[in-house]
Amino acid sequence: MLLLVSLGKQLLDHELSRRARGKNIPGSAEGYILLIATLIVAARCALKMIRSVEALAIPELESGWIVFLTLACVIYLGAKARRHLQMRET
Repeated sequence: MLLLVSLGKQLLDHELSRRARGKNIPGSAEGYILLIATLIVAARCALKMIRSVEALAIPELESGWIVFLTLACVIYLGAKARRHLQMRET
């Protein structure tokens, strides 16, 4: 859960700092995909924690949600790497 929160905060800070630097680009599509995926998984975990507050345990996350978040990370990092390599070629 802490990893999901920190990842979401990092993405949000990155997008906000880009705007603060004066760039008019609202952000990359893959960045938004990763942010949305992170928020969905974090909300799922939070709802499970609220429902099982009596158990005093961190709920387990199904493997499908982990795969979903992993795919979003792969899309994000792949697009960033491709963009970086294209910039080096020019």
